[in-house]
Amino acid sequence: MTTLTIDTSQDEAMVVLRRGASILAQRRWRVGLSVSTELLAAIDALLAEAHVSVTALDRVDVSAGASQRTSRLRASAVIGALLVYAAGADVMELQKPNYAR
Repeated sequence: MTTLTIDTSQDEAMVVLRRGASILAQRRWRVGLSVSTELLAAIDALLAEAHVSVTALDRVDVSAGASQRTSRLRASAVIGALLVYAAGADVMELQKPNYAR
């Protein structure tokens, strides 16, 4: 199962691409003012690095953790939902973040 995890709930955002238990690629960055643009660029670079197409995603997980900026969480949820739709993925799960990065 190929899973994309999105976490923009903290000042350092993260996207991780996994196949099973193996991490294929990951990106971290300090979130700026344009989280949607930054997130889309990070996901695009992540998928390109791993040579994985959007349609290969089976699952998208989005962090629903506490954030001082709800716009970050909304951007993650909307982009996650669009990716699920584009990929024809089975699941989008909103989850509590795992801060053991």
